[in-house]
Amino acid sequence: MSITVYPAIDLKGGKVVRLAEGDMDRATIYNDDPVAQANVFAEAGANHIHVVDLDGAFAGASVNGDIVAEIGCGRAERRRACRRGPSNSAADAGARATPRARAEWSA
Repeated sequence: MSITVYPAIDLKGGKVVRLAEGDMDRATIYNDDPVAQANVFAEAGANHIHVVDLDGAFAGASVNGDIVAEIGCGRAERRRACRRGPSNSAADAGARATPRARAEWSA
């Protein structure tokens, strides 16, 4: 058996954050530049990054879509495949459609 660990970038207000217990009012900012954070993960050897648009998840429609696209397609020196689509999030009592993407890089 093997396990693949994907580094994650959760976006709120255009920044990389982590929510305390799913509470949008209790977010810790880890980086002001999501693309730079994605590059840190890529340079450390990550071939995939899980990206969640938290603003979009709570709004029900993409809010940080441009940033998600830039994370997935912003490294000209690498070949990429950007995948986007809905997923479910139980951030509150009702499941919502969550804009998300998987950025896949290979040398």
